[in-house]
Amino acid sequence: MAVSQSTQSRLHGWTIIGLRASDQQAPLRRASLAHGASFLSLPGLRLLPQADSASRENLAAALACPVCIFTSPAAVRFARPLTNPLPAAMQALAIGSGTAAALRRAGIRDVQLPTALMRSEGLLALPVLSPPPARVGLVTAPGGRGEIASSLRERGANVCVAEVYRREPAKLTASARRRLLQQDGQLAVLLSSEEALRAVLSQLSAGEQQRLLGAVAVCASPRLCDVAAQLGFSRRIEASSTQPKEQLAVLASYSCEDVTA
Repeated sequence: MAVSQSTQSRLHGWTIIGLRASDQQAPLRRASLAHGASFLSLPGLRLLPQADSASRENLAAALACPVCIFTSPAAVRFARPLTNPLPAAMQALAIGSGTAAALRRAGIRDVQLPTALMRSEGLLALPVLSPPPARVGLVTAPGGRGEIASSLRERGANVCVAEVYRREPAKLTASARRRLLQQDGQLAVLLSSEEALRAVLSQLSAGEQQRLLGAVAVCASPRLCDVAAQLGFSRRIEASSTQPKEQLAVLASYSCEDVTA
């Protein structure tokens, strides 16, 4: 959907900070520029494949379940080389629209996703999981979306977890840290991962931390809002998903309210 000129002007003078892995920054950059904002990449994590025999066996078990959940576009990307192609006839559930698009590009015909809250709560509210089938696959990374597996087990499902990639802290470059201090105007940081946020903060000097914590934290869930508050962000707003367009639309509304207040 095209962004109107009036929407673009709302974020003129803002710099949007992205903390996702380097190979996940492009959609954040495109969305930021489309809204008239500048963009600063501060990748806190890097994504690495898990392609050992156990990962392959776990993925095969997950894909054989009546329903299989994919928790991110990266889960789709790293699963594909392990079982090429993904079974086109499987029933797949996606955490959000980006993951759903990745599944459809992989040839999966039956993809369901939340229509409102594109995060764990929305996915768990899908009718197909209330109640869930006896076996549910979950394709993810270690430490990711643990509430999905625990909730499904509480509902009586046997969850077949396949961890097809892992996250590791990424080293920030000196130039990226320098650009953080050089930014003029308003800053906003898009938060979709506590792990990425903590990895970035741990590498910043006191002055750099202060600059980042002075930004508006655009949080993809209530839990991340709580984390942001605990870490020192005084300005926090909540979006209904991790999608850049959604997070930036919420920020644009906040910007207008802030100006008129």
